Amino acid sequence: MSRLAEAWRVLTARDASLNSLLGDRARYRQSSAPVVTQESALRNSVWWAGSVLRANLVSTFPVDVVRRVGALDVPVPSPGQFIAEPFPDVSSNEFRFSTQMDKDRYGNAVGIIRERTVKGDYPMAVELQNMSTVSAVMDGGKIVQWRCGRDYYAPRDIWHEKQYTISGLALGLNPLTYAARDLGIYESASDWALDWFAGGALPRVTLKNTQPDKIGPENAQEARDKFRESTRGGDIFVHGVEWEWTPATTSAATSGFLEQQESSEQAICRFIGVPAMMVGVDGGTGNITYANVTQANLQFLIMNLGPSVIRLEEYWSRKALPKPWHVKLNTDALLRLDPQGKADLMVKLNAMKVRTPTELRQLDNLGPYDADQIAEIGTFAALG
Repeated sequence: MSRLAEAWRVLTARDASLNSLLGDRARYRQSSAPVVTQESALRNSVWWAGSVLRANLVSTFPVDVVRRVGALDVPVPSPGQFIAEPFPDVSSNEFRFSTQMDKDRYGNAVGIIRERTVKGDYPMAVELQNMSTVSAVMDGGKIVQWRCGRDYYAPRDIWHEKQYTISGLALGLNPLTYAARDLGIYESASDWALDWFAGGALPRVTLKNTQPDKIGPENAQEARDKFRESTRGGDIFVHGVEWEWTPATTSAATSGFLEQQESSEQAICRFIGVPAMMVGVDGGTGNITYANVTQANLQFLIMNLGPSVIRLEEYWSRKALPKPWHVKLNTDALLRLDPQGKADLMVKLNAMKVRTPTELRQLDNLGPYDADQIAEIGTFAALG
């Protein structure tokens, strides 16, 4: 049975845990490989760095609520309580960080709507849930009820953001299920390294008795135990002339340790949707300059993070705001230019009459020119 078919079978079960795909993952791995869970995945530095990077960016983009007027988006002065504080003592930034982490780990983020507007149309307070305790009661590919802990809730009472979706299924797929193989390989290599250095970086060895007479099993066991006890902490093994110590040939797994780690790290980056360079995996990319950082950020925004931003904007606009209001995340902060590039762009925007001087000054948190500044500028022009 294919992984996708197995995912469908599990998710369309009567009571499908959003973490249940991991429970059946053992059949996709060799019995000697480590079991990958949500907790162990976060101990992987690449998975952690990629998840936190995506969540940090999505959660810190400024949120604008706008009203569509003709072809223009006019900012709404008071966006409402839910946009600013989705739950008491939980800011919008914290809320979006949590939901993005859950979506990148589980494919879903779930909260209970605890309070609504007076007419009951839109949420006022959403309490996010620990995804390991959430299940969806399914009828085919449709969710008919949610279970959070021990309690059941109607779909109308649940805030549900999702990603990694497929046709006919109301749940997002768990990305860790598909990344488990590469995470398991990485963890196996890391376990080998820990064992290696915990043993004083001592390779497997052979002890050979050089005397003509063969030693018995008891003497061999005694020699092996003494050797293991002496070298376990990296200490020196002292022996007589009748013993010959020979390091064993390094295994293929040992010689390919660094190569295997690098390969697994790059695969993990592809699964989580983060360029390797941004989490320190691909270090051989040459000198970093303002220009290529800006281009890398633009590529990351368009190819990786942008779709998540658009889905979040659409869901919040549909579920939290009346029409024609909608949510927009200001992603310009990710594309900040260097000072020289910014100055050149401002000059061009002003010359092309795309922006007025007052609008450009607002980008630097400056107000319109006052009378003294206008007079001083006129003096400079006359001297020029």
